[in-house]
Amino acid sequence: MNEWNSKQDRAMGRFMHERGQYPFTQGCVFTPHGIVAVYYQPRDERNPAYANFSIVLDGRHINRVLHKNLTERGLVTVAHRFAKEKANG
Repeated sequence: MNEWNSKQDRAMGRFMHERGQYPFTQGCVFTPHGIVAVYYQPRDERNPAYANFSIVLDGRHINRVLHKNLTERGLVTVAHRFAKEKANG
């Protein structure tokens, strides 16, 4: 059996930006309350902005969707608020 652990020293995991016909941003935000998976697609001529935040706490998968334009920094801020809110009840 292999086991390892690490301390995250950045607020944000590696975000992937896909440029092309359908640009999006995807990655993880490391918070004191857990890791939040983030997917974001900016507004285009046919669709509103779409931001999805997911976390697993106490065996439950919790998901939040926002239809709002956000920067990468904004995604991190919302992810931290989301994790803190859900962890504190």
